[in-house]
Amino acid sequence: EYGYKVINYFDDDARDGNAHQASLGLRGHWTERLSYQAWGGFQGREYDNNAYADFYGFVARGALRYVLSEVSDIVIKGDRSPQESTFGGQNFYTRNRAELVWTHQIAERWSFRAREVIQLNRYSAETAQGSELKTREDVAWESSVGLEYKMPNDLISIFGDYKYRARESNLDFLSYDDQVISAGVRANF
Repeated sequence: EYGYKVINYFDDDARDGNAHQASLGLRGHWTERLSYQAWGGFQGREYDNNAYADFYGFVARGALRYVLSEVSDIVIKGDRSPQESTFGGQNFYTRNRAELVWTHQIAERWSFRAREVIQLNRYSAETAQGSELKTREDVAWESSVGLEYKMPNDLISIFGDYKYRARESNLDFLSYDDQVISAGVRANF
């Protein structure tokens, strides 16, 4: 798999750049109940302005899905990739992320979902904090539970979630914890 990305900030041309990514992957079933996919490769992300750090490194993503029963499954996902950032004049951070999701159908069109996410973010350059220079590193996590109702056409669903999110950063002023209640409509194509 090959991908090319144009990075274009309409209000800041100095942050523009290009990214090339090549990866190989596998997808299949180990057993009737256990499926997998795994992709790994390399990304080169170059910015037009030489003052910004470029990214050249390993990228990966993968998932395991275990079907517990006809109405319940568990999915474990992970990925490593650069993410665009505008923090402190930096252009990206490297995200290492793991996610665990349990979904259980509680009625014909109703599902319950519990989700845990943890991620480590490492930024691309040093940041001044007082008289010190530090490379920002964050550990972020999220716990959530939610309900989803699938409409009879199976394309549209209505959902509601409660999330607890937190971030611990080595730059103390960036640590936080937060609670979020959300609701919405989702369309699947």
